[in-house]
Amino acid sequence: VWLHYAHRVVAVLVTAALVWVVAAVVRVRPHPAVVPPVVFTIGLTILQIMLGIMTVWSQITPALATLHQATGAALLAAVTWLTIRVFLTAA
Repeated sequence: VWLHYAHRVVAVLVTAALVWVVAAVVRVRPHPAVVPPVVFTIGLTILQIMLGIMTVWSQITPALATLHQATGAALLAAVTWLTIRVFLTAA
């Protein structure tokens, strides 16, 4: 039970951090090359939240849990892509 609660707490913290990062990038009028990873990150974050909720409601259906894991990996890749684009366009 504590592990599930910890997962939810970390998910809220990560979501808050992603919102802050995306807002910071958008606020400074991003270079056009930064827009696609920002949009992709926002979309994957919303999908990840929805899959997490559906996974809990379905009492952890293996297919949904696997999709939730895969989306988390894709979200990590999207944030990495965003970070690289921000640093390359800032140089």
